[in-house]
Amino acid sequence: MNNSTIESKDQPSSFGNPLTAYQSEYLSIHDQRRSLHQTIHLWHQIGFPSSLIVFSTLFSSGRQSKDPFLLWVGCVLAIFLIWSVRIYSMCFLDKRIIHLYPRIIALELILKYHFYRNSLGNLGGKVKEYIDQCEKIKASTPDKIWEELIMIPTPGNFRRWKRAHGELNWLALIMSAGFSFLTGYATFFH
Repeated sequence: MNNSTIESKDQPSSFGNPLTAYQSEYLSIHDQRRSLHQTIHLWHQIGFPSSLIVFSTLFSSGRQSKDPFLLWVGCVLAIFLIWSVRIYSMCFLDKRIIHLYPRIIALELILKYHFYRNSLGNLGGKVKEYIDQCEKIKASTPDKIWEELIMIPTPGNFRRWKRAHGELNWLALIMSAGFSFLTGYATFFH
């Protein structure tokens, strides 16, 4: 007997036997989501300090040589580095996480889990409406659940600024303004 068709004794499926395959996919997709989150954090842990190092190195060199060009090059490179990290993590990595949500929700409906649906539903607004629409799906097979779920429009439901990116954007703005202020002050007043 194939292991993917053994019915779980803990949680019997209303769709027949293939519960273990869906549990395996659920665990796998969450590992993928966690891996993407770790990559985003790694980018920030490397990118923000790197911008400080670039800025402080070129700022110190420019101050010692009394060359304002080095000051401004350091400022521009540091700001470019900060915003490159932010844009890459928001526009590429975060979108990959958001694309996993419909499949996670479908698997939770199939397995009768509520963890991620509850977590996303707590965000409120359009996200909660989307989760509520997904939970109203009444289908006889897992394939039908997936077919119905992908018909529910998701663009705009998972806004990036509701995903804890606001704080990082503010930090990037403060760092950029600080670099610009220090460079301008060092160039024009010393």
